[in-house]
Amino acid sequence: MTAPTFNPNDCPLPLDYFERKYGLSRTTIWRWRRAGLPAVGVGSKTFVRESDFVGFMAKMNGSTISAASNRPEVKR
Repeated sequence: MTAPTFNPNDCPLPLDYFERKYGLSRTTIWRWRRAGLPAVGVGSKTFVRESDFVGFMAKMNGSTISAASNRPEVKR
């Protein structure tokens, strides 16, 4: 049995990182957490994996979002 490989692109990041990167308000992220955004609390900080965040954001917006991009591409 092999151990899973470490993926540095899927490390949990603090929520304020996503606020800045995607230009979201704290209230929007709070609502998304209540709607099911997977998050982990460590002390007074909350962390989310970028893959979980991007997937959840795409699901909520009905769009395709690249983790490397700041702008969503809306499906039409």
